[in-house]
Amino acid sequence: MVGQSLSKLLIEKGYEVAWLSRKSGNSGKIKIFSWNLETQYIDEKAFENIDYIVHLAGAGIADERWTTARKKEIIDSRVESTKLILWYIKKQNIPLHAFVTSSAIGYYGGNTGNNLKNESSLAGKDFLAEVCQLWEAEAKAFEEIGIRTVCIRTGIVLDKQSGALPKLAMPLRFGVGSYLGDGNQWMSWIHFADLAQIYLKAIEDAHFSGAYNAVAPNPVTNKTFTNLLANQLKKWVLPLYVPKFLFKILLGEMALVVTGSSHVLCKRLSETDFKFQFRTLDEALADIYK
Repeated sequence: MVGQSLSKLLIEKGYEVAWLSRKSGNSGKIKIFSWNLETQYIDEKAFENIDYIVHLAGAGIADERWTTARKKEIIDSRVESTKLILWYIKKQNIPLHAFVTSSAIGYYGGNTGNNLKNESSLAGKDFLAEVCQLWEAEAKAFEEIGIRTVCIRTGIVLDKQSGALPKLAMPLRFGVGSYLGDGNQWMSWIHFADLAQIYLKAIEDAHFSGAYNAVAPNPVTNKTFTNLLANQLKKWVLPLYVPKFLFKILLGEMALVVTGSSHVLCKRLSETDFKFQFRTLDEALADIYK
C-alpha cells in the first residue's frame, strides 16, 4: 500500500522508480528486479544509478497468529533483508545519498496506555518493540558507513482499499459496529497520502536523519475512531464493547495489535516545515470515503 502510493508520488515528481520483487518485469514506468531473501540474492542491475533506497519490506504483523516460527519470519523479513541490501551496497561501493526504512510506533510497545510517547521515549519490552528495535539497529549500519539514514515509525495507515481501515469498517458495513475492548485505547493514525509525503521529505531533505513518528497530530481513542467512522459511513454504532479476553482467545499474543493503546506524538516532524494535509481524523476519513 505504502509502496504504491509513494511510487506514484515519486514518478509525479520526476524520479525514476524501481522495485524489488520475487519476479522481475515491468509495471508501467517502474522496472521490477528480482530478489530472494532465502538465497541471499538481488539482481545487481537494480543498483545501477540509484541515489536512494526506501525499505518497506516485511511480513505482515497482523496477518497470522504469532507462533514461534511466525515471529522469526516477521523479524527476519525485516532484519535479514536490510543486511542483504547493505551487503550489496558495500560490495558495489554505491555512493547512496540516503537509506530510508519503515519502522513502527510499536517501537514504544504495543500497549502504552495513556502515556504520551515521542521519539525520545524509551523502547518497549514486548514483541512489537523487539521487532522495531532490531529493525532500526540494522538500519543504523548504513549510518555507520556514512549514509544518511531515516527510520519512519509508522502508526495505523488509513487507506480505503487495504491495511487496517477496511477491517475496522467491515462490522459497520454489516450494521454491527461496536467498540474494541473498553474503547479507551489510543489509536495513532495517519492518512496514506501524508505518509507518502513524509517519505518524500525524508528522501529530499538532507536534514532528515534518525527516527520520526509518522502519525497525525491528533490521535484518538477507539471509541472516537469508531464513532467518526460510523458517521462517515452513515451507520449506527451499538453501545457494546467486545471484551479483551475474547481477542486473547482468538488471536493469542497478537491481540495486542487490536486492544493495545498507543498514544504517540509526531514531535520531530512538528519541529520541521512539514505540513500535514490531514491533521484530524474526520478530515482524513472524509477524503478517503469522498
